[in-house]
Amino acid sequence: MKAISITTIMLLSLGSVALAGVIAPDANVEKLSGVFSFTEGPAADPKGNVYFTDQPNDKIYIWSTEGKLSVFLTGGERSNGMRFDADGVTLLACADLHNRIVAFAPDGKMTVVVEKYKGKKLNGPNDLWRHPNGGLYITDPYYYRKWWADPNMEQDGQHVYYLAPDRKTLIRVTEDLVAPNGIIGTPDDKLLYVADIGASKTYVYSINPDGTLSNKKLFCDMGSDGMTIDNEGNVYLTGNGVTVFNPAGEKIEHIKIPESWTANVCFGGKDQDTLFITASKSLYSVKMRTRGVTWPATTETKSAIAADAKVEKLADGFGFTEGPIADAQGNVYFVDVSNNRIHKWSLDGKLSTFRENSGGASGLDIDDKGNLYACEGGSRRIARIDTNGNATVLCDSYKGKKFNRPNDLWRDKKGGIYFTDPGYKKGESELDGSYVFYLPPDSKEPIIVVADMTGPNGIVGTKDGSLLYVADYSGRKTFVFKVKDDGTLYDKKLFVPVGADGIELDELGNLYLTDLSGKGVNIVSPEGKKIGYISVPNSTSNICFGSKDDKTLFITAQDSLYSIQMNVKGQ
Repeated sequence: MKAISITTIMLLSLGSVALAGVIAPDANVEKLSGVFSFTEGPAADPKGNVYFTDQPNDKIYIWSTEGKLSVFLTGGERSNGMRFDADGVTLLACADLHNRIVAFAPDGKMTVVVEKYKGKKLNGPNDLWRHPNGGLYITDPYYYRKWWADPNMEQDGQHVYYLAPDRKTLIRVTEDLVAPNGIIGTPDDKLLYVADIGASKTYVYSINPDGTLSNKKLFCDMGSDGMTIDNEGNVYLTGNGVTVFNPAGEKIEHIKIPESWTANVCFGGKDQDTLFITASKSLYSVKMRTRGVTWPATTETKSAIAADAKVEKLADGFGFTEGPIADAQGNVYFVDVSNNRIHKWSLDGKLSTFRENSGGASGLDIDDKGNLYACEGGSRRIARIDTNGNATVLCDSYKGKKFNRPNDLWRDKKGGIYFTDPGYKKGESELDGSYVFYLPPDSKEPIIVVADMTGPNGIVGTKDGSLLYVADYSGRKTFVFKVKDDGTLYDKKLFVPVGADGIELDELGNLYLTDLSGKGVNIVSPEGKKIGYISVPNSTSNICFGSKDDKTLFITAQDSLYSIQMNVKGQ
């Protein structure tokens, strides 16, 4: 790739662009380069380098994280909207030259992904979004291009398509839009935003398991050329600068760009906290308070799950299953919250009842001696349960006030216990909020270590005790903290923009999160990249590793207990 010398970088003072909203304090829009004819299609690779097109000159450029501009490809099929594929290195592009979707390898070699629907060529794919399952959502409006030999439109309208993960099956998912253009999905992969620039409206749809769309709703009375979304669910639309809407469809910010047209946007940079903006003849950027939410999968996408493994139902007929935990031998204990019992699934595949009248237990942990530790939500306490089923109360209040309903817990290597205490039932709460507590070893007096979450739920720490992950169920986010020697926490960081009911770690440091919006388990790398998903027939509540070799993932889901064979062990 040949580097291009940029002699000047112009800093634009655009009034009060540094608002106390999505833009970082004191940040200004910066013009990175203006040597193009018309810029489009920005897409960030896993490292944060941003690829974008100069469509009239048929080139694809790279703006690196070091601030250098280079040419990735000359002769890029007049590419428009672009996204990176699951491997993080293959660039998918809406190629206007021959009205198709193509893929560019790192060396620039091109392959055709799809070009026809029912034997007829597409109008001119404009933008696309890759679902984590590998499927592609594609907008296909009609804009006449002077380089077309045949300007006739073969399709019967301007539609949105879904290309299944097999990259062979193409279906229409909308047929009532005027000119669909910008497109983006939500961080939890359950909603799809589509801008109908021809009708000056943007809609939001529910994504069905088969890739079709349903529950169409008007999101805002504004169309858009390009779109992106941040870690708070705010949606960014383009045209006259960049307009930002919150998840409720309310306009919360406008970023002025000194160009006649703003085409597209994406988050990039090393920390995914820089907004890159393609606008007419230029490329711009601005530092953000929010971050992007793309989780490009690595080459290890499927390595955590054993080859050909399938989810197996082990038992059903329970009220509501929760809190699985394995003992040193690999037997798994879990809770039936509704029926107030703790069950045991043994290595020989037998189910038994370990304890009746479990105090409304939910989350469990276990020590080397086989003693269980339970969040007894019904009894509003933390208890230790010996191998005979006898319970000892470890703590049941904070400064004389009863806990809300302890939900999940994790024991550190010192024997201290972290537990979440969300205040889901406000009428019975004596405390004034939802908290994460830490009960030091040999103490009955817990301390508050997190006080700023709306519904802390799933919790787990690393084996060495240096990091603690906490899922905010109500806030739909999961955070990671560093742990001090006294058990208190510091350096809180957003880990992923989704919450969870239960979470678990494997030996590689991958975090497993039950999916709040669907039926399954998300697998996320230590860097916060989504690297896999396990689909389960029922909505999932919690998970743990167990069995003799510790390579079976056990999943509690509604009235059932499931398992799947893995390539990795629990931590």
